[in-house]
Amino acid sequence: MLAERVPRRRRVLIVDDDIAFNRMTAKLLRRYGIEVRQAHSINELLAALESESYALIVLDAHLPGEQQLDSLDELRARANDEVSVLVISGDPAAGQQLARTGERHRAPVEFLAKPIDPDVLVNRVQLVVAEP
Repeated sequence: MLAERVPRRRRVLIVDDDIAFNRMTAKLLRRYGIEVRQAHSINELLAALESESYALIVLDAHLPGEQQLDSLDELRARANDEVSVLVISGDPAAGQQLARTGERHRAPVEFLAKPIDPDVLVNRVQLVVAEP
């Protein structure tokens, strides 16, 4: 049975195999009252999407494991077409390429290159999770 999917408005899923970056980002966003879940691989990302819904997914463009996301279409099929995605990467070309695969969807897809300015990250996240 799926977990409660209603109050997702301020819920963010951070998906990055860099544990220190994942932990620091989660701590930063929680200071602003944002509910955060963390995943470190594609498999953990897909499991998280099965149990909860999210307003935003902060997604590293390069994740370890056999299974890879070829496009954001797969992600949207598992989540929903309205989830916003913020693609992050130390490799701007790869991150921008993945972000472009989601351009035809209703919800925004943005890209930020690592290293990320914490103020810029918080601003982008708050724009998505702001109360209506």
